[in-house]
Amino acid sequence: MILAVEDSLSEAVCRRLVRLTRPTAEISAVVGLTGHGSIRRRLRELNRSATALDVLLLTDLNSAYPCPGALLLDWLSGLTLNARLFFRVAVREVEAWVLADRTHFAAELQVPLDRIPLAPDSVGDPKALFVQLARGSRSSLVRGDLVPAAGSTALVGPGYNPRMIGFVRDTWDPTIAAEFSSSLARALRRLAE
Repeated sequence: MILAVEDSLSEAVCRRLVRLTRPTAEISAVVGLTGHGSIRRRLRELNRSATALDVLLLTDLNSAYPCPGALLLDWLSGLTLNARLFFRVAVREVEAWVLADRTHFAAELQVPLDRIPLAPDSVGDPKALFVQLARGSRSSLVRGDLVPAAGSTALVGPGYNPRMIGFVRDTWDPTIAAEFSSSLARALRRLAE
């Protein structure tokens, strides 16, 4: 299987989804990792690859499109997808899927469960919400990892990727998260086909 992803957190999420839905699948390559533009440019090549092996492509909806359907119409203009290309869109960002495992996420950030939204797909900027929640964490380690330093232009703290990737790999439960994220639930159903 090939993974086509925007960043390292998306890769961790995809690896976890594959492990859950296709436990015998082997990931032979990971492409992208530099934003949606790199995977969009390779879409035709990935679609050709999907004639011989499975390809999981995950991109974020972000704010450029009102819904996943609009993104698909734009990206797939004139292209018929091969059945083995699993094209999934995280609404609004893959961070919403991570956030959707509310109980585990609240425990990871050491914040009250009632601060975690019940509908993470409707959060406009889930990554910014991660940082906002981390600011209120009882743990100085969480704050240090996820919150950017005062005066920094960074959107997240220096330990954001290692902490979130570790959480996804070791604790995050996509089955629970799918109860709160319809876009994740659709992705799980499609991968299980």
